[in-house]
Amino acid sequence: GIVLTAPLHEEVDNTVKLIDEFLAPGGCNLICLQIRYRYQFKRHPECMGYDPLSESDIKKILNVCKKHGIKLVPKMNLHGHQSGVPNVPTDGILHGHNDTSSDIPDGLLRAYPSFDEQPGAREVFYARSICLSSRPAKIVVCELMDELMDVFEADCIHIGCDEAQNV
Repeated sequence: GIVLTAPLHEEVDNTVKLIDEFLAPGGCNLICLQIRYRYQFKRHPECMGYDPLSESDIKKILNVCKKHGIKLVPKMNLHGHQSGVPNVPTDGILHGHNDTSSDIPDGLLRAYPSFDEQPGAREVFYARSICLSSRPAKIVVCELMDELMDVFEADCIHIGCDEAQNV
């Protein structure tokens, strides 16, 4: 299997070609697509990230995976990895940084800053995290995960959960 970052909308056809012509013939049977908040959510559109993929974009990728018997699993970093530094294109999700001066919240915390484990903190070590004791945060996160699992026709989701910072 392989983890792929969700392509930009204009690169979806190239991703389909990569799967069809290289990954499938190479024996790949699992693709974990790191989507984060780069999906056109219907239940919580306020959480959409930069250049969100549409349902039809996901279905193009899903259809080529089905054609080759490849399991497609959505990946949405949860608990940690909720912010980053500006990236090109500017999506605010380049993680693994030490520069806290330009920390940009990702989709969920941009829409719901109160879900931040360190609300109002000017400096955050590495990346922001979701406060897991917040009942509203749990509800929204579960609704986002359910929507991704539905569109991906998935029976599981990769939630990352690495490098979360507890305070």
